[in-house]
Amino acid sequence: MTDFNFRYDKEYDILYILKKGEIVKHSIDWECSFIVDFNSKDKVVGMEILDVSKNIFGLNKKIIMNLENCDIKTQQKGDMLLVLITLKSKNMEPIRTSLPIPIKISC
Repeated sequence: MTDFNFRYDKEYDILYILKKGEIVKHSIDWECSFIVDFNSKDKVVGMEILDVSKNIFGLNKKIIMNLENCDIKTQQKGDMLLVLITLKSKNMEPIRTSLPIPIKISC
């Protein structure tokens, strides 16, 4: 998996994921549940997932609190961004989910 820092806020059920060494230039909010962070070259470098235990199928707070690794991969086609999130928790197979997010990047 790629080098991402992550932090889980269990009080608000938010998972923060940010690629190590990257600086966020701007973000987009999708469906009031996912905030996608971009660097100055419009590459995805992070995400905040609100209500993560409800918005990612197969997750619960116990799994999230035992996360060992997080990874984000993206592919952009026109105004559509496909985001693949991989979450690895202790003693479990990785949980993978993909999100098709409509975007318009204008800097």
